[in-house]
Amino acid sequence: MNDNKHTMTGPVMRSLGRVREWSANPRQGVYEGIPEMVESLRANGLQDAIHVWEREEGDFLLKGHRRFAGMKELGWGGCLQVVHQFDDEGDAYLYLLQDHGHTVALNAEELVTAVEVGVGMGMTVGDLAPALGRSVERVQLFFDLGEMLPQQGREALADGRLSLHVAELLLPLDRGEEMRGALQMVLCDAVGNEPLSYKAAEAAIQAKYVQPKKWLAAWLRLVGVLMKKYPVADGYHFVEWGQRGEYVQGESGQPWPDYEFGDGYMPRDADGRQWQEKAKGLGVPVYVVPAPRRDDRFVLLVSKKMLRDAESVEAAEVPESEPVAEREVTVHAGDGPSLERASASAPADDVDGRWMKVMFNALWEHLKANPTDAMTGPPWECFHELLVHLATDVDAGAVSAWLGMASADELRGWLAKDRSQRWQLRQVMVLLMVLAADAAESREELRAALGGLLCELGVDVAGLEGRVDAEVCQP
Repeated sequence: MNDNKHTMTGPVMRSLGRVREWSANPRQGVYEGIPEMVESLRANGLQDAIHVWEREEGDFLLKGHRRFAGMKELGWGGCLQVVHQFDDEGDAYLYLLQDHGHTVALNAEELVTAVEVGVGMGMTVGDLAPALGRSVERVQLFFDLGEMLPQQGREALADGRLSLHVAELLLPLDRGEEMRGALQMVLCDAVGNEPLSYKAAEAAIQAKYVQPKKWLAAWLRLVGVLMKKYPVADGYHFVEWGQRGEYVQGESGQPWPDYEFGDGYMPRDADGRQWQEKAKGLGVPVYVVPAPRRDDRFVLLVSKKMLRDAESVEAAEVPESEPVAEREVTVHAGDGPSLERASASAPADDVDGRWMKVMFNALWEHLKANPTDAMTGPPWECFHELLVHLATDVDAGAVSAWLGMASADELRGWLAKDRSQRWQLRQVMVLLMVLAADAAESREELRAALGGLLCELGVDVAGLEGRVDAEVCQP
């Protein structure tokens, strides 16, 4: 576009009556520091001429927009002007965009607008890049944002709530509901109602939109192999990807209270059978449920309610006074604690026991989804003294076996460490909280602290409690 004629004359004294704002200006008539400019003009006069594009119907302002606004406010009739002649509108626009040393840099929304206007005039991103002082790739990004961002995103760019770096994270998403949902998420986090930082926005978009698509593709490849290993004819039922939330609480496959891991061993079973063995013996389906964060990407679950219904006659013969056998808290390799209460399975109507199990599952899911979150700072400190008490007074032997520590001071020091042994720290802390659920003097304290912690972590505690209540009310 540089082959067209461009000449200029001046500076010469000319009337301000012919000068007008150009609608193509990406600032759209909004300028900062006008009161300060008025005071400067009043005290010192005009120090630099403004630049205009001479046209028959009126001259378009190219440089000196704040000075022009200040002079109009002061009622000046004329000023020194450098007068440009352009044969091509595009060349005039490129000159407008250039920074000649007196221009406040364009903000994010103005950059996007500048590229939109330029492309609308027939220019390419390659034409616009030098004038904007950006690479061609960056100018292409501005164009893409203009094409894809919803209006709410453009407004957020303009007022600074959305940075260009965070906006770029939205581009790979599907236009429409997915992008609007992601935009709302990064503009208003669940805890502080503040825009997310770049790192937090990247993690949130990956977790909610990008990673699930990869998981789904992996599951569709895996399910064919699993159907050969777990035939439907043998009583296995494959849960659809979109329905997995009815069976498991999160991506690592922690089950809702009325389900048990099929490969876990049943309590009070003299034959030492697994839940899936008992289920298959009674004709109860074993569910194959997607669990993408688990090492093998799925879990086998059995419905305790369906199992109770199937064995109702057998259960009726068991004396009600039969003692309940105790069993230990166990850890499934690669999947966190089983989260069963240490004394025995909670009765179907034990709301408190179910609440504990669901909340521990939610905590474990959060830790699996956020593997780099430190647990030594807020909001975890409220647990440290409770865990020290449990580890030294309630079950000192367990902590000594896990960590080789016997004193409260040793454990306090270890809990205070940051950036070391984080995975081990998570497992121990959650297991100690499971122990607290069985300590009568600690359970109420733990419940209050656990609920508060999950709220701080952004977990929908009210929704989980509603699920517990609904399951307890089932016949």
